[in-house]
Amino acid sequence: MSSEGCNLSFAGTSFLGVYNIGSAVCLLDYGKEVVRHVRCYGGTSAGASTACVMLSAPERLSQYLQSIYDLAESISQKTYGAVTPGYDLMSDIRNILDTHLKDNAHVTCSGRLHVPIMELVSVTPDPRCKTSALVPQPTKKPNVLEFGGKVWACGERKVVTTFSSREDLIEVLLASMYVPWFSDWKAPSFQGKFWVDGSLLNSSPGGIENLQFPAGTLITISPNKQAAHYRPQDNITSTWKDISHEHYEASPFNMYRVPIGSNANGLDFVLNPPPQDVLGKLFDTGKQDAREFLTRYGVYDGPVADKRRTDGLIS
Repeated sequence: MSSEGCNLSFAGTSFLGVYNIGSAVCLLDYGKEVVRHVRCYGGTSAGASTACVMLSAPERLSQYLQSIYDLAESISQKTYGAVTPGYDLMSDIRNILDTHLKDNAHVTCSGRLHVPIMELVSVTPDPRCKTSALVPQPTKKPNVLEFGGKVWACGERKVVTTFSSREDLIEVLLASMYVPWFSDWKAPSFQGKFWVDGSLLNSSPGGIENLQFPAGTLITISPNKQAAHYRPQDNITSTWKDISHEHYEASPFNMYRVPIGSNANGLDFVLNPPPQDVLGKLFDTGKQDAREFLTRYGVYDGPVADKRRTDGLIS
């Protein structure tokens, strides 16, 4: 690692993000030298919330994880999962954040947490064009959307790094997870505007290159192959990758394989979360991959730690 330090990013992967929590726990427990060098944290969608908790309330990660498990179980019991009429997923996530973020979380995160969001603007539809409520299609990212009886366009993109209050911090985190396809999900409001996931229209999945981090090595954590390397033979690839000026790269580690026949993508898992035993395996895989990463670079400070220093991750 250069003298500039490093930045840490978590990709957005809905409930698969418990993998990110596992990696964060391992870093905090056995990668203290790495964590000490982290200048800024960030992430897209659910990854931003994991980054926020790791930065501002690391001792609460285990309770945060349990809340995610409970939310997944609650959604799985609903008739149509997260899109059950009358159900507002954003409300439940707001309650989780309100429970686990400290009173001064916005102070701790200001200047160090980077969250990309995009404005949602109400527009008057062209009468010559037919619009209709859109069915979620992760591979198609429309510029104009209709839901809740209105037509919306995606406007300004910004990366929020300053939070004037705890409530603002929560709204920004909610905005980073919000997708405007479901009329029962209330759009988060920040600075008098409505906002959505900042990577919604990104041509590059994950959008980690738009986090506007300061100079330094970038470590990205993700269970989703599309957030970093493409490995067509695998449903999901666990990867840590540097896309900064130093251009080192840690190869993909263990694979978490989705059961054969499943249609695995982030949106599918937010609509129909996997059972807790599957989520638990993802969490454990995140911890194990983080341990292998730390061991590879000789900075694993735990049982049977390999103290050898290799390619200069820390210097």
